[in-house]
Amino acid sequence: PLGLAVNSAYQAMVGSILGTPADLFAMTTDGTLNGTYRALQAEGQAMVEAGGGSIVNISSVAASRSGRWESAYAASKVGVDMLTRVAADEWGHFGIRVNSVLPGLITTENAAPLTDDPAVEAGFHRQTPLARLGSPADVARCVAFLLSDEADFVTGQCLVSVQVIAGACARRSARLDMLDRRPQDGDRERLLQHPDA
Repeated sequence: PLGLAVNSAYQAMVGSILGTPADLFAMTTDGTLNGTYRALQAEGQAMVEAGGGSIVNISSVAASRSGRWESAYAASKVGVDMLTRVAADEWGHFGIRVNSVLPGLITTENAAPLTDDPAVEAGFHRQTPLARLGSPADVARCVAFLLSDEADFVTGQCLVSVQVIAGACARRSARLDMLDRRPQDGDRERLLQHPDA
């Protein structure tokens, strides 16, 4: 029987609202939001049959503040957080807990174009009380806590982890403000060929 699950559905692109075609917006929401929904639905059914469980969805700090050129990704992650809250509300009486973690910029292979840029990294350091980027281990510890029995009275929570506190949430994204990345010729073809780029 399934007792624990973590969902990290991910599809992202960078582009302005005016410059992003609707089908590319939908590509991001389908991978990130609908992917989470499909996994959550299957896990919930299995946990109802098992008599309970715990689920953690990986969201993003992009869901808690606005950032230029992130409309599709941010909207998707806001949806993930609301799915988290609704599932927690619907499934609590089955003994199923559902929470989410909202990491900031984490040093991963996908984030290397940002984390390897000294100017961008410095911008994030200025917004971060601990003056460093997060690591996958930082996120893993948050997830492990929410899955554990130590969090057995925690559900429907969207935990901003690793990077941003309330003061920084009101600031614009260091990453995209500093890059000021506007869609370029060839972006559409590149994204369709390499959707994880």
